[in-house]
Amino acid sequence: MNQLKNDLAKEMGLWHLVQTEGWGALTAKDCGRIGGKMATKLSPNILRKIAQKAECRVSKERDL
Repeated sequence: MNQLKNDLAKEMGLWHLVQTEGWGALTAKDCGRIGGKMATKLSPNILRKIAQKAECRVSKERDL
Protein backbone atom coordinates (compact mmCIF):
# COMPACT_ATOMS: atom_id res chain seq x y z
CA MET A 1 0.00 0.00 0.00
CA ASN A 2 2.77 2.42 0.88
CA GLN A 3 4.55 1.66 -2.39
CA LEU A 4 1.39 2.40 -4.35
CA LYS A 5 0.91 5.66 -2.45
CA ASN A 6 4.52 6.66 -3.13
CA ASP A 7 4.22 5.77 -6.81
CA LEU A 8 1.06 7.85 -7.16
CA ALA A 9 2.70 10.81 -5.43
CA LYS A 10 5.55 10.54 -7.94
CA GLU A 11 3.11 10.36 -10.89
CA MET A 12 1.30 13.44 -9.60
CA GLY A 13 4.51 15.43 -9.13
CA LEU A 14 4.16 15.56 -5.34
CA TRP A 15 6.98 13.23 -4.35
CA HIS A 16 9.58 15.98 -3.87
CA LEU A 17 7.29 17.75 -1.41
CA VAL A 18 6.65 14.49 0.47
CA GLN A 19 10.38 13.78 0.65
CA THR A 20 11.34 17.22 1.86
CA GLU A 21 8.42 18.08 4.15
CA GLY A 22 6.53 14.83 4.76
CA TRP A 23 3.01 13.67 3.99
CA GLY A 24 1.58 16.33 6.32
CA ALA A 25 2.66 19.03 3.86
CA LEU A 26 0.14 17.86 1.25
CA THR A 27 -3.21 19.58 1.00
CA ALA A 28 -6.39 17.68 1.81
CA LYS A 29 -7.25 17.90 -1.88
CA ASP A 30 -3.98 16.22 -2.89
CA CYS A 31 -4.40 13.52 -0.24
CA GLY A 32 -7.91 12.88 -1.51
CA ARG A 33 -6.68 12.62 -5.08
CA ILE A 34 -4.05 10.08 -4.03
CA GLY A 35 -6.62 8.11 -2.02
CA GLY A 36 -9.07 8.12 -4.89
CA LYS A 37 -6.48 6.84 -7.31
CA MET A 38 -5.45 4.15 -4.82
CA ALA A 39 -9.06 3.00 -4.53
CA THR A 40 -9.42 2.91 -8.30
CA LYS A 41 -6.31 0.79 -8.71
CA LEU A 42 -7.10 -1.51 -5.80
CA SER A 43 -10.78 -2.09 -6.52
CA PRO A 44 -10.40 -4.48 -9.48
CA ASN A 45 -7.91 -6.60 -7.53
CA ILE A 46 -10.10 -6.72 -4.43
CA LEU A 47 -13.17 -7.65 -6.46
CA ARG A 48 -11.23 -10.40 -8.22
CA LYS A 49 -10.08 -11.86 -4.88
CA ILE A 50 -13.61 -11.80 -3.49
CA ALA A 51 -14.89 -13.62 -6.58
CA GLN A 52 -12.14 -16.23 -6.30
CA LYS A 53 -12.96 -16.88 -2.63
CA ALA A 54 -16.64 -17.26 -3.47
CA GLU A 55 -15.81 -19.76 -6.21
CA CYS A 56 -13.70 -21.79 -3.78
CA ARG A 57 -16.55 -21.88 -1.26
CA VAL A 58 -19.02 -23.04 -3.89
CA SER A 59 -16.62 -25.75 -5.07
CA LYS A 60 -16.09 -27.00 -1.51
CA GLU A 61 -19.84 -27.08 -0.88
CA ARG A 62 -20.37 -29.13 -4.05
CA ASP A 63 -17.74 -31.62 -2.93
CA LEU A 64 -19.58 -32.23 0.36
